[in-house]
Amino acid sequence: MQEPNNSPERDLEEGEIPSEESEESCETSVSSPEVMETELDEEVIQSYAPCIRAIVQASSGLKPGSLLVVPMTGAVIGRDLTAGLTLPDPDISKAHAQIFLDEEDKVFRIKDLGSRNGTVLNGERLSEGEFSTSQPRRICHADVLELGSTCRLLLHVHRNHETCDDCEPGVVQAAIQQNLESGPQILTKDQKEEERRNVLRQLKKKFGLKRMDFEVHTGEAAGYVDRSAVRRATKGSDNPYEKTEIPSGLDVSLDSGNKGFQMLQKMGWNKGQGLGKGAGQDNLEPVSLSEQVGTTGLGSTVIGPMNRSNQPIKWQRSSEVLNPT
Repeated sequence: MQEPNNSPERDLEEGEIPSEESEESCETSVSSPEVMETELDEEVIQSYAPCIRAIVQASSGLKPGSLLVVPMTGAVIGRDLTAGLTLPDPDISKAHAQIFLDEEDKVFRIKDLGSRNGTVLNGERLSEGEFSTSQPRRICHADVLELGSTCRLLLHVHRNHETCDDCEPGVVQAAIQQNLESGPQILTKDQKEEERRNVLRQLKKKFGLKRMDFEVHTGEAAGYVDRSAVRRATKGSDNPYEKTEIPSGLDVSLDSGNKGFQMLQKMGWNKGQGLGKGAGQDNLEPVSLSEQVGTTGLGSTVIGPMNRSNQPIKWQRSSEVLNPT
């Protein structure tokens, strides 16, 4: 019986290859695709176009720390669903602003599309007023973009696949949650003053008053005469030397300085005459006040109960129905 040949120089069967060459070929067959894939990944990564990673710092429609990506092709920012970057914020216009890549300078730029509440980049308003389109402004890394008065975005410009902790939504939201759990922060006097200045600065941005000086109103305009003050000093109660007017009544007639007396004189009435249509000399005295038992009018000389015989027939019939005898 022939013993098996265990020597390394044994004869190989048809199609069999040596073990060393087999291992080398297997390693080559496995490693070559990995090397090629790594080299391919680096080439693809290097060919990635730059993009803008926007982190939401404040918004009435989005959660703080959310990530918004603006591709190299740019996007229109607005409230409308057809916008490239939709922000569900009522303070933002349907087509608020536009971000685009400047092919010549290879930088991102932004311009206001005539929004109502304006666009602010790093504290500077882009448009001069409402509904006016602005000139393009360059966007740099870590710029702060404010849309309206409620939305604020932190813009990071990264090339290839690079990111940082400030534009990773998980890291940012974890930091926000940690600050919320730590409780309210007690501010010092200097911190309160700094916060007050920041609020004032935001108000200036909102209303376009950043480059304007405030004027303190110290007095009235030149040539202005306050006629009300003059009238109060001469005729009103502010005059301490004014004589108290004697009140009129049934026993005291109106004085010639009375406003009502003067108005009647302008209408043709003279003192001593009666008032009313067809007024003669019989109605010169004022109507005296007296208690009337019946339903007669003021000034009537007839005092007594109401004469029921003068009632209408319908009233009599109603009384007979309601009060049968």
